[in-house]
Amino acid sequence: MNEDVMRFVALRALTRDEADSKFETRLKEYEKTDYPQIGIFIVRLKACRTFIGLAHLIYDQDASGKSASVGYGLMPEFWGKGYATEILGSLIRQSRRLEKLKQLTAEVHPDNKASIKILLNQGFASSHKTIEDDGEPTEHYVLVLPAD
Repeated sequence: MNEDVMRFVALRALTRDEADSKFETRLKEYEKTDYPQIGIFIVRLKACRTFIGLAHLIYDQDASGKSASVGYGLMPEFWGKGYATEILGSLIRQSRRLEKLKQLTAEVHPDNKASIKILLNQGFASSHKTIEDDGEPTEHYVLVLPAD
């Protein structure tokens, strides 16, 4: 686990056991969906296939398939190179192909100014702020998808 990445993803670095447990839970959730466009995706460079991070497009659990969460995490050596913008743009385009989806949501730590800038530049709007169970703040963003 890379602590620089995980402090923005999980608000703290997960232990290996915590990460494995979270991953197994997500896999079981994805097995229930009929939509292969939904899930966690490995992100690689196109030219050389080098692993640079992960991204997700996941239905929100209480939204009847009308809302999905998006997110991404890149290895630090790939920060600031435009990859997160490209990944988010791809997730937005993919979500527009899913007829039921009406909005996308994203959660970000307020210290992650780069991701906040990317979200705003892609049309997300600040929705609300919360404090997580571990006391860490989280900012929530929403993108309403245009109707066809």
